Order: sequence, then C-alpha cells, then structure tokens
Amino acid sequence: MQVAKNGVVSFKNMKEFYEFCDKRTNIVIEQARHKAAKDLFALLAPVSCTAIYEAYGFAEKRQEAFLDKLTEHLECIQDGVTTIDQYQDWCKEKNIKYFKVAEVHE
Repeated sequence: MQVAKNGVVSFKNMKEFYEFCDKRTNIVIEQARHKAAKDLFALLAPVSCTAIYEAYGFAEKRQEAFLDKLTEHLECIQDGVTTIDQYQDWCKEKNIKYFKVAEVHE
C-alpha cells in the first residue's frame, strides 16, 4: 500500500487491497465489541443490582461480589472468550430461566 502526498491510497494488487480491508474490518469489529460490552454493563448493572436487592435484600458486600462476577463475564464477552449464545446454552443446560415472557394486554 502506498499513500500519495494528496492522500490517495494505492495498492499493488487486489490481494493487498483485501488484506488491508480485512485488517480494518477486524479493527472496527473489535472496537464495536468493546463498546457494546461497556454499553451492556452500563445498562445491565444498575437494573440487576436493584433487582437482587429487592428480591433478596443483597446489601453492599453481596452487590459488590455480584458486580465483580458480572464484570468478569462481560469482559469475557468483550474479549471474545465467550459469547452470549454460550451463556444462553449454559442457562438452558442448567434449566435456569434467564427471561420471562411478559403477558401482552390488548
């Protein structure tokens, strides 16, 4: 790849062009994965903490332990170590309901 003074990028051949595109695409995907994990945590953490406080009375120490574990698992997703699908499969194997279907009122 060569960049001219006027900013025009040129490639020796199509292979070099595709390799450049693949590299840029992977960078963009990785950045999106990190942002999605941060956004997910920002949305999920306060709702989850409120729910476990209301359901079980979990105070500061248990809330902190919960957030530590939640952070650990979200970092695994962020780093590509695991996926949401794998967590869903695990929940199904353990017969853990991770969502409730809301009744629709018309």
